[in-house]
Amino acid sequence: MVLGMKQPEVYNYSEPQSFLRDTLGYKCAKNPSFSVRAWARQMGLKAHASLVFLLNGRRQIRLQHLPFLIKGLNLDEPQAKYFSDLVHFHNSKTCREQEFYERQLKAQHPSHEFSFVDLEKFRSIANWYHMAILEMTELADFENDPHWICERLENKLTVYQVHEAVERLLNLGLLKLEDGRLAKTEAHFMTPKNRTSESIKEHHKQILELAITAADQQDLDERYYNSCAMTIDSSKIKEATELILEFRTRFASLIEKPKGNETYQLSVQFFRLTNQNKGEKP
Repeated sequence: MVLGMKQPEVYNYSEPQSFLRDTLGYKCAKNPSFSVRAWARQMGLKAHASLVFLLNGRRQIRLQHLPFLIKGLNLDEPQAKYFSDLVHFHNSKTCREQEFYERQLKAQHPSHEFSFVDLEKFRSIANWYHMAILEMTELADFENDPHWICERLENKLTVYQVHEAVERLLNLGLLKLEDGRLAKTEAHFMTPKNRTSESIKEHHKQILELAITAADQQDLDERYYNSCAMTIDSSKIKEATELILEFRTRFASLIEKPKGNETYQLSVQFFRLTNQNKGEKP
């Protein structure tokens, strides 16, 4: 067992890809030599690329993937049923079908709860500080006080903005009140996998702007920036995606801690610098 880590429980998830990613992070933390390729072999998949696509969201988990995934996840019968219904929920074609599987998931959940926040609702909380406040509730000294939250966020927003953000998070079921203390729920939201989204793009732009500010204002022992330009074979992009995914999941599994003392933002960018049409002979 990895010190300070717990194996992800499927009942804590409302999105199957998130459960897969966190389970991979746990496996990598237990065994640093573990990889997506090794996990795909355990599942009986012919190629690990398909598992990479499922993990990074480039391909939706379909019903035909279930036997392989359940085998690799080592789920018992009730857990396998919950995971299967979770996949059915996200593959539902009609509202009636989705409502059916939502009832199934609620019935199977130990606390009989299941909630899901989709991209349409995410648009209302796309501003960076919503996710920051959501994570700040995990701080050991967190106070349910807009003035305190403003101060911990270095007064980057107003008390009114904090109050409105908390209300939105509560209304969407991402936060809940427990004995006067704000706490995260198990609700999740999905981002689009096969189309662009202005709200998601705006969110990433805001994170980059915060990184620029931090570069000027934070000491070296408080932050770490590193970048390099490299010339690659574009056919290796799938492998690059796999490496970034493994890093992110392992990083979160090892570094993230409930009741911590600071909230940090991890952001990774991998993008093209050159114009692929330039330099081609007519």
